[in-house]
Amino acid sequence: RELIASNNPDSLLDVGGFGQYADTTARSRCINIHHHAGCQVYHPGTRLPYRDDRFSTVLLETVLHHAAEHTLQLLKETARVASRHVIIAEDILDRRASPSVVRAYRTHDPWAVYRSTGEWISLARDRGLVLERIVALDRVPLHVAREARPACVLDYPPMQYMVFRVAQKV
Repeated sequence: RELIASNNPDSLLDVGGFGQYADTTARSRCINIHHHAGCQVYHPGTRLPYRDDRFSTVLLETVLHHAAEHTLQLLKETARVASRHVIIAEDILDRRASPSVVRAYRTHDPWAVYRSTGEWISLARDRGLVLERIVALDRVPLHVAREARPACVLDYPPMQYMVFRVAQKV
């Protein structure tokens, strides 16, 4: 909430959320592939049902790894509908992770595509997004904590919020 508020959004689109950030701005929308109270339903791989630059900030909180084969298209769509910022919050999977951590990620969602920080930044940059800052949470994702303990070895921040500025659109 503090990170969203620090970007002073006029409006917010929470992609893949549950509507829990409706109080962070005067105008907020939630869209998800599943039915949730107050959220519009979105069909993966399709165009987001909003006009260009509709929201000042778009939030993708731990959703892109689940988008799997639709990740690039969803990133492109969020960059299209955002006028100022895109915040990508992701569980990071790094080669420094122990095998038990990798297994825990796969148990959580065997079809998910987990990436390193550098990969997320590169994919976002290719869609016209410019990294402004990273806020790393030093918490082990719940699915990893549940499955990988006590052999869990992480030498990197496993949860990161990457704040991107939308580059000049032509």
